[in-house]
Amino acid sequence: MTDSSTLLDRHLGIAAKSPEQAVLQLLIELAAQVVGAEEGSLLVLDRSQEPPRELVFAMTVGSGESEGTLAGQRVPVGEGLTGLAALTHEVQIGAPTYEGVRQAERGEAVPGQPSAVIAAPMLIEDTLVGVITAVSFEPGKRFTRDDANLYARAASVAGVLVDQRRQLDAIDTLRDPESATKGGSEPERLEREITGAVSRLVRASPGRLTEVKRLLAALEALTLGRSR
Repeated sequence: MTDSSTLLDRHLGIAAKSPEQAVLQLLIELAAQVVGAEEGSLLVLDRSQEPPRELVFAMTVGSGESEGTLAGQRVPVGEGLTGLAALTHEVQIGAPTYEGVRQAERGEAVPGQPSAVIAAPMLIEDTLVGVITAVSFEPGKRFTRDDANLYARAASVAGVLVDQRRQLDAIDTLRDPESATKGGSEPERLEREITGAVSRLVRASPGRLTEVKRLLAALEALTLGRSR
């Protein structure tokens, strides 16, 4: 079974049992309850892929069985309502159209597949980091536009929380370069290592700031030129 805490740390830099993890869980629980959903989930964008094309279930509330079953499962960007929310950066509501997710075993009186889904993109500015969802198994259940608006606000709050954590990590890296290798995805760790290296270079040779700036500008121009 994939550990949800490990997925949050790897893809969002949210450590297990941290205040941020507790707030994210509470946010998803409350949002699901308000719209009358039996389950709520957080899926994170896997940025270790080039380009990132899959969402990974990292947290599910409402059912212990689903938490264990869904964690680590993947949804392609663009597939179903959840993948469409990731692709368009817009909230999606309706009946589920993607059947690639394995659901937890339920009692005979409970439908095995969801009847209605809300999927709201979690953004930092205009950059997608994940999607939060609400799922109902009640026959005939339909979420409303008001429900979608509520989930859009919840996803916005979640994005702010993740962004604040990243900013704090960046500050910690400048104060303690050794922390650059701790937590987060591989691209995020590399970014922190580079930031720490530049910081050490500037501190060691403050009189050569102009040369450091020219070097970074040349590297940026070279990288952007190759990516075009």
